[in-house]
Amino acid sequence: MEIRQLMYLTQIAKEKSYTVAAQKLHVSQPALSKMIKNLEIELGVPIFIHSRRNPELTDIGKSIVEESCKILESVENLSKSIEDTINLKKGNVAVGIPPVISTVYFPKVISGFQSMFPDIKLNVVEAGAEEVQEKILNGLIDIGFVIMPVDEKRVDVYPVTHDLSVLLVNKDHPLACRQKINTKDLKNERFILLDDSYMLHHHILYACRKAGFEANVDFQTSQWDLIVRMVSYNQGISILPRPILKEFKASIPSIKEVIIDDPIFKWRVIMILKKGHYVTYAMRAFIRFVEKEFYNKK
Repeated sequence: MEIRQLMYLTQIAKEKSYTVAAQKLHVSQPALSKMIKNLEIELGVPIFIHSRRNPELTDIGKSIVEESCKILESVENLSKSIEDTINLKKGNVAVGIPPVISTVYFPKVISGFQSMFPDIKLNVVEAGAEEVQEKILNGLIDIGFVIMPVDEKRVDVYPVTHDLSVLLVNKDHPLACRQKINTKDLKNERFILLDDSYMLHHHILYACRKAGFEANVDFQTSQWDLIVRMVSYNQGISILPRPILKEFKASIPSIKEVIIDDPIFKWRVIMILKKGHYVTYAMRAFIRFVEKEFYNKK
């Protein structure tokens, strides 16, 4: 059995198609089919149900693929360890960051890191929190920045910073005079929200349902500056992370922030890594830099 065979096998299982797998592996489909047949003969068990149109794993095939993935990850970790030894302070780090987090915190972080580690290349992927987690688990990026909660059985967590998501209203809105409100106080309000590519969107809908009502969403967008402008014209209310509102306070005096007494609106930013994934020198350097950067701000 060869590593190449395991790579081919796991690719077929992932794509559920010999044709697509062959294209991604840059081999012919007949060669791929022959390789699987030879592997089945070598192991003495059927890996796929060949009577089906698309390749479907047998029960033993599922076990073989699961173990193959573990072997391939170990081989990848070994390769990265050797690469670390050869290229001590060089490397690449793929970082996934949701738009809100990247806008609020990371222009300065990225600039500072690249100044300190000019030979480490940062590949920044901007994506929603759910997509960032998916890319981490699929090994497509090394480090992800997301908002809690996450599945800590599947990822390692490094705390970064915390704040609040707050109610945003026009200064003439009846709730503007309150220091703090409960989610149930928003029952009859018209919401202007970030769209469903943001985790905050789902948190707001969940909090409203938990308070006994469905949020009346009049408008949703991916642009938080548009939301702030609409609230400033008293077109509705919104809930946004407090850090992104700092830049609007001076320029738009007609808005007011109000704290919401609900733990779901605690805004905890974390770094995540796939459990068991080898942490390269470049990744360790980036993690330490971020931790130090935010520790110094406390």
